[in-house]
Amino acid sequence: MIQTIIILLILLGIGNIYRNKLKTIDFTIKTTFFKKVSPSNYHFLLNIIVISLVSYLLNKIFQVYCQPVIWAGILLISVMLSFSFLKTYEKFLTIKILMRILQGIGFFISVYCIYFLQLWFIANILIAFLTILISYLFYKEKFIENQIDNTFFSTFLFNLGLAFISPIYFIYLTIREFINSDIIGKILIPLSAISILLIFLIFSFKYRELANRISKFNVEQIFKNLEIKREIQNSYLGERIVGMHLKFHTRYHEYDGWRPPLHDPFLIFALWINDYFDPLANYSYDDRIKLYETLFPKKNLQANCSCAFSNSKFYWNDKIFKK
Repeated sequence: MIQTIIILLILLGIGNIYRNKLKTIDFTIKTTFFKKVSPSNYHFLLNIIVISLVSYLLNKIFQVYCQPVIWAGILLISVMLSFSFLKTYEKFLTIKILMRILQGIGFFISVYCIYFLQLWFIANILIAFLTILISYLFYKEKFIENQIDNTFFSTFLFNLGLAFISPIYFIYLTIREFINSDIIGKILIPLSAISILLIFLIFSFKYRELANRISKFNVEQIFKNLEIKREIQNSYLGERIVGMHLKFHTRYHEYDGWRPPLHDPFLIFALWINDYFDPLANYSYDDRIKLYETLFPKKNLQANCSCAFSNSKFYWNDKIFKK
């Protein structure tokens, strides 16, 4: 994961070195079919919004990342705004600085999303390629003996295709913004990407410390030990560790059924760095539920959503929550 991010950061530097050639490629794209279905300026803002909404709906249907926790959802929306709405106000220095910081964070998030799906992302690329190809065919041809313009259908299918590979699209946008930006952007975009990586690494190390502490106790000992109980209760990651596999999921799974619905990037990243070390792996579901309800009595064990589009009743009606 870290190596992947470092490689992509290096690509930002290479992109800057060859920015003239990349600008030529970007100009070529804008003056062909893609200009029709993904125009710039005002329509570009709409384009980003459509891709974001379609990505959200696809995530709801195929439950890829499930429901992000609140802070992750707010950050994701902010990043999307940095490529659309905020660009109309970038003449203001404060907005420009905020926009570049968010774009750097968006670069990290995009890499994170690709790594989360791993091999499954290849399927997304194939689907996106076919969808955009069909979009191009719609653009080249006309319905009903050339009487109806198919630009609308082309635009819709093009955005649908990009939604399947939205992380790649936002990486492309970030590199383009980096290449075309002034010195502020060339500093802040990579700096913010590295900074958010360091924050995630700090959380990962804190996860390891807490997980190692918890692993030394069985469930009864945790109930009796006031110190470890307070340590878990007062830690952001404490609830995540106890709520894993019940409330917070840990990886992508294609099964569209019972699945913990909340996605916390700090937890996922910490598990990657720590080789999926779960200090409560030997606990039964009953013990895990009992521990969660004891340590976090004011929090709901079940999330207010279901990850799965179909068979979601399995999550809502599972007997383990009703004991």
